[in-house]
Amino acid sequence: MPTRSTNATPIQTSVNVGTPTPSTTATSTLTVTPTATRTTTRTVTPTATPTPLGPVRITAGVRFPKVKVGKSSGRRAANLVNPRTNKGTAIITGVALQSQISPPPPVGFAIQSKGTTCVSGTLIKPGKGCKVFVTFAPMGIGPAIDALVITGNFKNSGQPVALVGVGK
Repeated sequence: MPTRSTNATPIQTSVNVGTPTPSTTATSTLTVTPTATRTTTRTVTPTATPTPLGPVRITAGVRFPKVKVGKSSGRRAANLVNPRTNKGTAIITGVALQSQISPPPPVGFAIQSKGTTCVSGTLIKPGKGCKVFVTFAPMGIGPAIDALVITGNFKNSGQPVALVGVGK
């Protein structure tokens, strides 16, 4: 006659569930007992590892009109769009001005919080977008150049957006 074990044996499996970004893992535990009792426990834990996407569309550059020294321009927008062809959510991890010249000269560009929707932590679904508003208050007469950099889990993360203005 066959002998049955009285010890329960847990079996664990890991399965990816949900959309790829942010990634989610479920753990299922199956316990087999001599009386054929089945217990399933599911735990879903989101992880912080973003899934890399294809490129997003980002404004190539923002040009400001001539502005008198001591005055400020109206705000201009740089746009970022997560195209529908990207199947996952774009995650913004940073937005900053980053001069391409070292040491950076004082040029007068500033990110405006009012109306800006691209901030660290912003989630952008395919087909949707966000904006970063920038102003220009020249520090001197002549041309001024700077760069806006938006980083995230997309292929062209960190691609600079040229900011160009002229102080008069």
